[in-house]
Amino acid sequence: MKHVAITATVVLCVVLLAARPRGAGTDAGGYEVLANAFGFGVDIPGAVDASRNIREISIDELTFDIRETTTGLDVEYRLYQSGGVHFGTAKFTFHVDPGNKNKELTDWVDDAARGNNIRKNITVTLFKRDKTAGRSYTLVDAEPVAYYPPDPGAPNPIETLTVKIGRIDFHTRAANGGSGKPRNGFHSDISSPNDPLDVDNGWETAVGGVTSHEEHPMVLGLRFDPTIDTHAHKTCTDLTLRGPMTDARFGVVKWFNERSARNVVLSVGSHRDGHVRHVYEDAIPVGYVFPRMSVTNTTGNVMEEIRIKPIRCELK
Repeated sequence: MKHVAITATVVLCVVLLAARPRGAGTDAGGYEVLANAFGFGVDIPGAVDASRNIREISIDELTFDIRETTTGLDVEYRLYQSGGVHFGTAKFTFHVDPGNKNKELTDWVDDAARGNNIRKNITVTLFKRDKTAGRSYTLVDAEPVAYYPPDPGAPNPIETLTVKIGRIDFHTRAANGGSGKPRNGFHSDISSPNDPLDVDNGWETAVGGVTSHEEHPMVLGLRFDPTIDTHAHKTCTDLTLRGPMTDARFGVVKWFNERSARNVVLSVGSHRDGHVRHVYEDAIPVGYVFPRMSVTNTTGNVMEEIRIKPIRCELK
């Protein structure tokens, strides 16, 4: 008779470290929190005027596939590796004067339809208080897939362009070294032996990242069969970090740029009762939520979110 293995996963707890939102400004750790009021800029090569007229940007959530690599020799934790990356699309909304359109855009769309000048590298930059670059993304090999011209009868006409993204490169300044007292009750450190220490005090919430336990395999009748030579494993739930974007986060930026080519350690420390560390070893990114960018959104901080899949998680 074929044995049927039934596993059960039990979530023991949820890490939820939250605090009051912070205003934009320079943190004691040496980084600046970016605010929506500081604005953003876009560079579409060959479309200078259109780039200046962008009102909104919407970029699809970045997702990473993962695949399990557990073998019979792995008796404690389930193991995973990164798979493909789904970059999705970006949608740009442009202002146009009544009766006009951005000819640079229509030229690009027409050229791409004829198989010419199809792809461009588009740079999106979020500014700091002094209007210098805070953080930026390069949408590599972007090609138009949808274009909607403006409504000539609209009082405030707009046009939209959607591009398919070949790759996204993240940009920030070098690591700041990490210092200062955590202002939200916890900090993170996404590190590698070859990277400088880059402590990040800017996240507002950390949710998930707990150990899940499997029960031993069972057969029909829900009785454990001792003749099955297999083991129950432990695994970790996804950990989600969300908070205001800063002009630093060197560890996050390098991690996502390397497309999960390395294993990293993410440590989240709470300073409420001494120094407690939730250590997430051999973590791989599984998702990134881009901030909302709009010229009408001028309040609050620029928010970003990352999701990771740890292989091992421990409380130290």
